[in-house]
Amino acid sequence: MSSLAFDAHQSAQSILAVQTEYGAIPWWPGGQLDVWNHVESAMALDACGFAREAEAAYRWLAAIQRTDGAWCAAYVDGRPTDATLDA
Repeated sequence: MSSLAFDAHQSAQSILAVQTEYGAIPWWPGGQLDVWNHVESAMALDACGFAREAEAAYRWLAAIQRTDGAWCAAYVDGRPTDATLDA
């Protein structure tokens, strides 16, 4: 495995270590998350071959999306902690 591939795999493992059983990817175990970083992490998982885990992240995102299409700026345990809207 090349150094770059090893680094990518290690990064994916770090993301998987914090991903919840529901698919959410917080900044740290039990911590907050924002939609932007959540999606970036899900894409990284997909790019590293963890399609099932990435799909869980996308499903979680769809489940918490507001009816107007936006998301809140921050969540902890699936509950909004910053009601500022993020498109």
